[in-house]
Amino acid sequence: MRVSYKDLNAYAILSNDIHLNDMRAIQNYLPHPRHTEIHRIFVNASPEIAWKEARHFDMSEVPWIKLLFDIRTLPEKILGSKKHVVNSGLGVDQITKTDTGFFVLHETAGKEVVIGSVGQF
Repeated sequence: MRVSYKDLNAYAILSNDIHLNDMRAIQNYLPHPRHTEIHRIFVNASPEIAWKEARHFDMSEVPWIKLLFDIRTLPEKILGSKKHVVNSGLGVDQITKTDTGFFVLHETAGKEVVIGSVGQF
């Protein structure tokens, strides 16, 4: 059986409707968000491999993302107003390192991870 993109898209919309009623861990921390957005992508991998890759992926390894962050810090580098910071990564593992102010609040392996920051804003 050949599955078309249209079929996959219809399935994603249907699965979104089904999952909108499911309780998610983030609702314990943010019970009434102003906006909810769900994205799905179909990959040719087992759920275990897909979770491992998504959970431990470092976005700073993507060339165009690295370029955007380099451009963002360019004025400080030119003016010498801040020390040059070595890229420490941009993923869940890197963001939640000690002394960043971000923490893993909840994780259900293979399903969801909730990251939060604690402080006065």
